[in-house]
Amino acid sequence: MSILGNGKASWFGIGVVVVVLGIAGCASHKSVPIHHNLAPDQLFVPINLNVNGSKTVQFPESESVNHIFESVAASGRFSRVDTQFLHWPYTLNIDYAWDQEMDFATILGTSLSAATLLLIPGYIDESHILKIEVMAGTNVVKTLVYQANSTTALSLYHMPIEDRKVVVNRLMNQAFDEIAAERLIPVLADLQPESHERKKPVGI
Repeated sequence: MSILGNGKASWFGIGVVVVVLGIAGCASHKSVPIHHNLAPDQLFVPINLNVNGSKTVQFPESESVNHIFESVAASGRFSRVDTQFLHWPYTLNIDYAWDQEMDFATILGTSLSAATLLLIPGYIDESHILKIEVMAGTNVVKTLVYQANSTTALSLYHMPIEDRKVVVNRLMNQAFDEIAAERLIPVLADLQPESHERKKPVGI
Protein backbone atom coordinates (compact mmCIF):
# COMPACT_ATOMS: atom_id res chain seq x y z
CA MET A 1 0.00 0.00 0.00
CA SER A 2 1.30 3.46 -0.85
CA ILE A 3 2.29 5.64 2.08
CA LEU A 4 0.55 8.56 0.37
CA GLY A 5 -2.65 6.54 0.41
CA ASN A 6 -2.33 5.70 4.07
CA GLY A 7 -3.76 8.60 6.04
CA LYS A 8 -2.30 7.46 9.37
CA ALA A 9 1.17 7.04 7.89
CA SER A 10 1.00 10.43 6.21
CA TRP A 11 0.00 12.19 9.41
CA PHE A 12 2.68 10.29 11.31
CA GLY A 13 5.30 11.43 8.79
CA ILE A 14 4.18 15.06 9.06
CA GLY A 15 4.25 14.80 12.84
CA VAL A 16 7.82 13.47 12.80
CA VAL A 17 8.97 16.33 10.57
CA VAL A 18 7.30 18.92 12.81
CA VAL A 19 8.91 17.41 15.92
CA VAL A 20 12.33 17.27 14.25
CA LEU A 21 12.14 20.90 13.13
CA GLY A 22 10.96 21.87 16.59
CA ILE A 23 13.93 20.14 18.19
CA ALA A 24 16.28 21.80 15.69
CA GLY A 25 14.80 25.19 16.47
CA CYS A 26 15.18 24.71 20.21
CA ALA A 27 18.72 23.41 19.87
CA SER A 28 19.95 26.13 17.52
CA HIS A 29 22.16 28.88 18.88
CA LYS A 30 20.05 32.04 18.99
CA SER A 31 21.49 35.10 17.28
CA VAL A 32 20.74 38.39 19.02
CA PRO A 33 21.07 41.99 17.75
CA ILE A 34 24.40 43.75 18.26
CA HIS A 35 24.17 46.36 21.02
CA HIS A 36 26.41 49.45 21.11
CA ASN A 37 27.19 51.38 24.29
CA LEU A 38 27.35 55.02 23.28
CA ALA A 39 27.28 58.28 25.21
CA PRO A 40 23.73 59.68 25.32
CA ASP A 41 24.61 62.69 23.17
CA GLN A 42 26.08 60.39 20.49
CA LEU A 43 22.78 58.62 19.85
CA PHE A 44 21.01 59.30 16.57
CA VAL A 45 17.93 61.49 16.83
CA PRO A 46 14.55 59.70 16.94
CA ILE A 47 13.56 58.00 13.69
CA ASN A 48 10.60 56.39 11.98
CA LEU A 49 11.25 52.80 10.88
CA ASN A 50 9.63 50.88 8.04
CA VAL A 51 10.76 47.36 7.09
CA ASN A 52 9.26 45.92 3.90
CA GLY A 53 6.23 48.13 4.57
CA SER A 54 4.92 45.72 7.22
CA LYS A 55 6.19 43.65 10.10
CA THR A 56 3.81 40.85 9.08
CA VAL A 57 5.10 38.93 6.06
CA GLN A 58 5.13 35.31 4.97
CA PHE A 59 7.10 32.77 7.00
CA PRO A 60 10.09 32.21 6.94
CA GLU A 61 10.89 35.81 5.97
CA SER A 62 8.98 37.04 9.02
CA GLU A 63 11.73 36.08 11.48
CA SER A 64 14.37 37.85 9.40
CA VAL A 65 12.21 40.97 9.12
CA ASN A 66 11.41 40.93 12.83
CA HIS A 67 15.13 40.62 13.53
CA ILE A 68 15.75 43.80 11.50
CA PHE A 69 13.24 45.66 13.67
CA GLU A 70 15.00 44.35 16.75
CA SER A 71 18.45 45.15 15.31
CA VAL A 72 17.50 48.80 14.98
CA ALA A 73 15.51 49.16 18.20
CA ALA A 74 18.02 47.26 20.36
CA SER A 75 21.16 48.58 18.68
CA GLY A 76 21.77 51.30 21.25
CA ARG A 77 22.43 53.69 18.32
CA PHE A 78 19.09 55.54 18.30
CA SER A 79 17.46 57.67 20.98
CA ARG A 80 14.04 56.43 19.87
CA VAL A 81 12.59 54.19 17.16
CA ASP A 82 8.93 54.42 16.17
CA THR A 83 7.16 51.99 13.86
CA GLN A 84 3.56 53.18 14.23
CA PHE A 85 3.34 56.94 14.76
CA LEU A 86 5.64 58.13 12.01
CA HIS A 87 6.08 61.79 12.95
CA TRP A 88 9.86 62.23 13.21
CA PRO A 89 11.85 64.15 10.58
CA TYR A 90 14.09 61.18 9.77
CA THR A 91 12.98 57.80 8.45
CA LEU A 92 14.67 54.52 7.58
CA ASN A 93 12.91 52.46 4.90
CA ILE A 94 14.48 49.00 4.84
CA ASP A 95 14.04 46.20 2.32
CA TYR A 96 15.66 42.82 2.92
CA ALA A 97 15.68 39.77 0.69
CA TRP A 98 17.53 36.48 0.52
CA ASP A 99 17.73 33.76 -2.06
CA GLN A 100 19.02 30.20 -2.10
CA GLU A 101 21.30 28.71 -4.73
CA MET A 102 19.45 25.46 -5.42
CA ASP A 103 21.79 23.67 -7.83
CA PHE A 104 21.87 19.88 -8.28
CA ALA A 105 24.44 19.32 -5.52
CA THR A 106 22.40 21.39 -3.04
CA ILE A 107 19.16 19.60 -3.89
CA LEU A 108 20.88 16.23 -3.54
CA GLY A 109 22.42 17.20 -0.20
CA THR A 110 19.21 18.59 1.29
CA SER A 111 17.25 15.56 0.06
CA LEU A 112 19.72 13.27 1.79
CA SER A 113 19.46 15.39 4.93
CA ALA A 114 15.65 15.18 4.87
CA ALA A 115 15.80 11.42 4.32
CA THR A 116 17.86 11.05 7.51
CA LEU A 117 15.53 13.35 9.47
CA LEU A 118 18.25 16.03 9.50
CA LEU A 119 20.82 13.79 11.20
CA ILE A 120 23.10 14.46 8.22
CA PRO A 121 23.35 18.25 7.69
CA GLY A 122 22.29 19.76 4.40
CA TYR A 123 24.26 22.84 3.25
CA ILE A 124 22.75 25.68 1.26
CA ASP A 125 24.44 28.75 -0.23
CA GLU A 126 22.42 31.93 0.20
CA SER A 127 22.71 35.47 -1.12
CA HIS A 128 21.43 38.43 0.88
CA ILE A 129 20.65 42.01 -0.07
CA LEU A 130 19.76 44.84 2.30
CA LYS A 131 18.54 48.17 0.93
CA ILE A 132 18.16 51.14 3.27
CA GLU A 133 16.61 54.42 2.21
CA VAL A 134 17.51 57.27 4.55
CA MET A 135 14.83 59.97 4.42
CA ALA A 136 14.80 63.53 5.75
CA GLY A 137 11.18 64.53 5.53
CA THR A 138 10.12 63.59 2.00
CA ASN A 139 13.66 63.85 0.63
CA VAL A 140 15.87 60.83 0.05
CA VAL A 141 19.20 61.62 1.72
CA LYS A 142 20.89 58.46 0.45
CA THR A 143 20.11 54.90 -0.52
CA LEU A 144 22.45 52.32 0.99
CA VAL A 145 22.74 48.86 -0.53
CA TYR A 146 24.63 45.96 1.03
CA GLN A 147 25.11 42.43 -0.24
CA ALA A 148 26.52 39.29 1.35
CA ASN A 149 26.84 35.59 0.63
CA SER A 150 26.66 32.88 3.26
CA THR A 151 26.45 29.12 3.67
CA THR A 152 23.85 27.80 6.04
CA ALA A 153 23.25 24.33 7.41
CA LEU A 154 19.95 22.59 8.02
CA SER A 155 20.38 19.90 10.62
CA LEU A 156 18.82 18.46 13.75
CA TYR A 157 20.72 20.99 15.86
CA HIS A 158 20.73 24.03 13.61
CA MET A 159 18.21 26.15 11.72
CA PRO A 160 19.11 28.39 8.74
CA ILE A 161 17.21 31.37 10.18
CA GLU A 162 19.93 31.86 12.79
CA ASP A 163 22.56 32.17 10.05
CA ARG A 164 20.39 34.76 8.29
CA LYS A 165 20.19 36.74 11.52
CA VAL A 166 23.99 36.74 11.73
CA VAL A 167 24.15 38.18 8.20
CA VAL A 168 21.49 40.77 9.08
CA ASN A 169 23.53 41.79 12.14
CA ARG A 170 26.63 42.28 10.01
CA LEU A 171 24.86 44.26 7.27
CA MET A 172 22.95 46.43 9.74
CA ASN A 173 26.17 47.21 11.59
CA GLN A 174 27.77 48.33 8.32
CA ALA A 175 24.78 50.56 7.71
CA PHE A 176 24.95 52.16 11.15
CA ASP A 177 28.65 52.89 10.69
CA GLU A 178 28.09 54.45 7.26
CA ILE A 179 25.17 56.57 8.50
CA ALA A 180 27.36 57.86 11.33
CA ALA A 181 30.46 58.41 9.18
CA GLU A 182 28.56 60.36 6.52
CA ARG A 183 26.31 62.10 9.05
CA LEU A 184 23.21 61.02 7.18
CA ILE A 185 21.23 61.28 10.43
CA PRO A 186 22.26 63.77 13.14
CA VAL A 187 23.10 62.71 16.67
CA LEU A 188 21.66 64.44 19.73
CA ALA A 189 24.89 66.39 20.25
CA ASP A 190 24.27 68.15 16.92
CA LEU A 191 21.13 69.69 18.42
CA GLN A 192 22.95 71.29 21.37
CA PRO A 193 23.49 75.09 21.20
CA GLU A 194 27.25 74.74 21.58
CA SER A 195 27.40 72.48 18.53
CA HIS A 196 26.29 75.18 16.07
CA GLU A 197 29.66 75.05 14.40
CA ARG A 198 29.42 71.31 13.78
CA LYS A 199 29.05 70.13 10.22
CA LYS A 200 25.43 70.37 9.17
CA PRO A 201 23.82 66.91 8.68
CA VAL A 202 23.08 65.87 5.12
CA GLY A 203 19.54 66.49 3.91
CA ILE A 204 18.71 69.41 6.18
